[in-house]
Formats: sequence, structure tokens, C-alpha cells
Amino acid sequence: WLFHRSVALLCAGDAEHAIQPARESLYEQPHFSICSMHLANALGAAGQLVDARSVAEHCTRNNPRFSAEYYADLMSVLSDNRDVVVKRTQGLRFAGVLAGPGQARAAMAPRE
Repeated sequence: WLFHRSVALLCAGDAEHAIQPARESLYEQPHFSICSMHLANALGAAGQLVDARSVAEHCTRNNPRFSAEYYADLMSVLSDNRDVVVKRTQGLRFAGVLAGPGQARAAMAPRE
């Protein structure tokens, strides 16, 4: 529930308070990639750009398939509400770790 609390705080516009529950969630589940990238996003949204980049890089080192681009595209798959997608990705853009969309939709496409 800590991850979901953090997401709710971020989506409510409170990036500063979204950071601690995300950190606590990662303490309990250190390989929870979506939470790691969410934390990087919250840090970026809160203006902690160096920490945001560090967390995003750590996430991708732990799970090479879970890049910032993948996370951002996944957010657009999970929600059709543009405002939510922006809030869940803008910190990554602020931190300069988000290059572009495309990977999640391609990964979810039917295989031949």
C-alpha cells in the first residue's frame, strides 16, 4: 500500500510527500521496478534531479528491460487520462532521463 499511497500523493500534486512512501515500499520490495522508476519520477518532480537520475539508473541496472522510456509508455497503457500520465512521467523529463515512448506498447503487441 505504500507504493499506492505514493502514487496518490504524486497525482494529487504533492511530489515531496510522495518520496518517503516510495522509499519505504522499495525497502520492503527492493526489486519492484515500477516503484523504483516512480520514485525517480517523484524525485524529479520535487526538483531533486541528481537523485532522480541516480534512482532511474539504478532501476535500469537492476532490470535492463525497465527503462524510463518503458515506464513512461507503460503509464500511457495503464491510463488514458493524459493529466495522470503527465504527472506520472514529468519528473523523469525534468531530470533528463526520459528519451521517448514506444517500448511498452511494442512489448505488449501480439507475437507472431
